[in-house]
Amino acid sequence: MNRQQCFAAAAIVFIFVFISGNVNTPDKFSIVIPTPFSQKPFEFMVGFRNTFYLIAFAYTLTIIAVHADNFNLGVFSLLLVLLLAAGYNSNSENSFYVWQFALSPFRFLYYKIKLSLWHSFLLCSPVILILCIFHFERTGVLLFSILSEICDEIILLKQGRLIKSVKKESFAALESEMKNVLIGGKIERLNL
Repeated sequence: MNRQQCFAAAAIVFIFVFISGNVNTPDKFSIVIPTPFSQKPFEFMVGFRNTFYLIAFAYTLTIIAVHADNFNLGVFSLLLVLLLAAGYNSNSENSFYVWQFALSPFRFLYYKIKLSLWHSFLLCSPVILILCIFHFERTGVLLFSILSEICDEIILLKQGRLIKSVKKESFAALESEMKNVLIGGKIERLNL
């Protein structure tokens, strides 16, 4: 399949899902969309059921990104899923449900944040897994960029043995070393 056929197939799937989601059905006919969020607080369950076609579209974009060898499109699909997951928390509970938990405000918010992070990871894990499998070298640089923002020290291991321990002050040098190893002379060969 060439690139145009992939985009045409993705467009047809997106149109079909969009139309089928907007068709009114009789009251006696109902489809239950299962969610991976069980009976936990409702935000992700309701949000997933309302935007499942956009999640499917993002997953389709990830497959197109792999087929077209376009890592940036895969990152865009990951960001799309994360943006949708962040939007699920915009609906707040009725005070009855907050009262039902019988937790202190701190414990309740901690529980909600922890659950939201876990559910966001569940939604993003297919995209992350596909990008890690098919774009491993680029994923390593992206992961390093994320880790360098939140870590004070990065320890490099090879076959279970410590190779190098890098403090935060030396992260820029480590990143340039990683890019040189992974990208090599590809930029110089472009004659830019």
